[in-house]
Amino acid sequence: RGRQGEQGAQGLPVGGAVYTRWGNTTCPTGQGTQLVYSGRAGGTRYDHNGGAANHLCMPDDPDYLQYISGVTNKNFVAPVEYYFATMPSLSQSNHHNVPCAVCYVATRGSVLMVPAKTQCHAGWTREYYGYLMSNHYNNGGRTMYECVDKDPESVPGLNAESNPRSFFDVNEIYCNGFSCPPYDAEKELTCAVCTR
Repeated sequence: RGRQGEQGAQGLPVGGAVYTRWGNTTCPTGQGTQLVYSGRAGGTRYDHNGGAANHLCMPDDPDYLQYISGVTNKNFVAPVEYYFATMPSLSQSNHHNVPCAVCYVATRGSVLMVPAKTQCHAGWTREYYGYLMSNHYNNGGRTMYECVDKDPESVPGLNAESNPRSFFDVNEIYCNGFSCPPYDAEKELTCAVCTR
């Protein structure tokens, strides 16, 4: 048997998990998480019946391919604002644009957003936690529920109530079908984003 050869170059990691941290421009520290990019939340205008239901983390430095100059009445991606209707302690963020961070964790492969919890289940790592939010029930179109950071940041300088898309706090559970208690129709729902 011959002598052992030298160690080869380190290969690229396989797998991993990617998630969006809504309401923050950074990824959690000390958990092996890397920032892919940060930006601001965007989505379909609330007063449009068509368009997409999901939210996007729009980068601050867009690239374009072929385009036609001028507004062409296509689907618009509108900035998303906070609106904490029932939470005075967070109302200073009302009508400010929502920042976001896209985060990558190489050592874990699954992402789970758990509604109505601030902790993750055994074996899962909590990336962040906060409030379960979506578009207002009376606005046109449906949106996804998103977990917005408990200490929301705002995009500086943008607070003019000019954007037609908002994250409203989800503050009620419909008790007809859910057990109340332990659920409470008068308390804002929480959420946790977990990886494993």
